[in-house]
Amino acid sequence: MHEKMNKLFNTSILFFLFFLFACSNKATVEEISDNTLVAVVNGSDIVASEVRTEIQFLISQFRIKNKNNLAYEEKLQLKLNGLNRTISNRLLIMEAAASNISVSHEEYEEALLLAMSGYEGNSFYENMKIRGVSKKLWDKKFKNNLIIEKLIKNNHAGEVKINDEQVRQYYDNHQKEFKKKQEIRARHIMVATEDEAQSLYKKIKSNKDSFSELAEIYSLDPGGVAGGDLGYFSTGQMPEDFDSIFSLKLNQISEIIKTPYGYHIFIVTDKKPAQQMSFNESKKRIYNNLLRDKQAKVFNRWLLKLKDKSKIKIVNNVASKIKL
Repeated sequence: MHEKMNKLFNTSILFFLFFLFACSNKATVEEISDNTLVAVVNGSDIVASEVRTEIQFLISQFRIKNKNNLAYEEKLQLKLNGLNRTISNRLLIMEAAASNISVSHEEYEEALLLAMSGYEGNSFYENMKIRGVSKKLWDKKFKNNLIIEKLIKNNHAGEVKINDEQVRQYYDNHQKEFKKKQEIRARHIMVATEDEAQSLYKKIKSNKDSFSELAEIYSLDPGGVAGGDLGYFSTGQMPEDFDSIFSLKLNQISEIIKTPYGYHIFIVTDKKPAQQMSFNESKKRIYNNLLRDKQAKVFNRWLLKLKDKSKIKIVNNVASKIKL
């Protein structure tokens, strides 16, 4: 986990923040109220609830199964990354506002449809809920990211170019990256208690009621109205708690899986085997990845300059005391 999270650090405030965090006493970790001031960015307050939200996205991104099992230093690093991201995002949103950059309803809906492609019914937001991220928080984060992407594109679009030769060369040298993972389609039921899960499990096993009917009646997830259908997904798209379902056979029922969000039962309804992608299938993805990598380098240099000219005040030790 350390190796992945280290990539999120921005050197302009890394050492300062780490010094502040490291000097805090382990015993002082406590429940900080949502409106507790954590930092001030160009006169704009950042409070604990905003940092907590960013930390939750990090936990989801890195598929952390149980945050309580993290070492103190790992929790500290999560908080550091959460604060650093929150500060960076606030600066970028402020910069976008100063440049009169916004996202229209049509632009938002178009980007949302693209993000949700491959998911059916409510399964997109159901996956978010399973990861512990609410629809409201995800929507707000998604819109802010669209504004930031637009800001970056407006400021740096002409600085980065990728040609066809670079794309082809990358494909030829990285064949293993373009093997499609096995995909499965599954239905899902989530309930609050183990007794309820056991009762439903027995009904499914005895064929007294169909899985989809039980999902519609009992599942706590929005996808229950669609019979619990999650659509197609591959490993890495779901929390690690659910990795065992990829070994299930077609129409096989999973064991009951316990997570911090409830008790879960799955049934696999379809499987797509792993296969090698052709160059034509891969080139758009390669182009976007190469472009994103080069843009990131240009963007990070620009963000560093933006931070250097900004007034950023960190309230001593407060972020380190946020309880995960």
